[in-house]
Amino acid sequence: MRAGLLNKTISIHAYSATARSTSGEPIETTSTVLSGIWARVDAKTGNEDYRQRGRWEIDEKDFFIRYTTVSITPSMSVVYGGNEYDIKAVINVGEADRELQLITERRS
Repeated sequence: MRAGLLNKTISIHAYSATARSTSGEPIETTSTVLSGIWARVDAKTGNEDYRQRGRWEIDEKDFFIRYTTVSITPSMSVVYGGNEYDIKAVINVGEADRELQLITERRS
């Protein structure tokens, strides 16, 4: 992985439902797992989906970061450019422990 290609910074957040509201509903809380990570961002083709008579814009991006020993899972999210992206898959590129590909979709 060429360092010059890593030209954007992202953060990775984890979610947990440790608290409950007065009605008993779980309250989702976030914690920052990794912050200020340099990444390469590849925007996939945007498209639209029509569900229940509504139009939904789908924004998918792939984030490439250096390999880390911190466990990143699909239950986490990426924060980039003021938007939050749910991680759909984490791929160890070439199984070489050098680069991770995070396949994401913008949280609506």
